[in-house]
Amino acid sequence: MFTVLIIVHVIVSLILIALVLLQPGEGKGLSETFGGGVAESILGSKANSFLIKATGVMAAVFFVICVTLTIMTAGRSRSLLENESIVTEESQKIQAAEPEPSQDEPTQK
Repeated sequence: MFTVLIIVHVIVSLILIALVLLQPGEGKGLSETFGGGVAESILGSKANSFLIKATGVMAAVFFVICVTLTIMTAGRSRSLLENESIVTEESQKIQAAEPEPSQDEPTQK
């Protein structure tokens, strides 16, 4: 379920990006750069209205998926402190493997 939701989230994100880029802006930005009026030629004369509504719907879907993924991830996550005993055991093994400096040798300060 989690993997499917991640895949849907990526697809919705890409669609949302495309919808935002297709909308004509104040300066006719990126939508005019790639052939001008492509959205109108594909979607007809009411393309601007459709793009605005579709962007709103995709933004709402994106938001709902984000909140859902956050809730699902909160249940799955583990604290790093739970694994502290494992880290402590490994550090003790490393320290045991290293030879202790002898007292005859001068230590560097």
